[in-house]
Amino acid sequence: KEDNLSLAEALSRPEFIAFILLGLFNNAIFVIMNSIAKDITAGSVALVYLANVLPTFLMKLIGPYWFHLVSYEMRAKAV
Repeated sequence: KEDNLSLAEALSRPEFIAFILLGLFNNAIFVIMNSIAKDITAGSVALVYLANVLPTFLMKLIGPYWFHLVSYEMRAKAV
């Protein structure tokens, strides 16, 4: 295949559909939790938001300094 193909041209139809669906569902839990934050804790929507965002933020912040120390196999097993 050519190097300058678009994503839709480079993937087969099932791969493209799966790519789109996984992209849509990627943040579903995040969106649901934030949308019902008032029901979870009536006075503290920020607490629910921080509980959603903080773990990911910390991993993005400190991960590059130690990810290379963990083998790819171990990272795949952890997921």
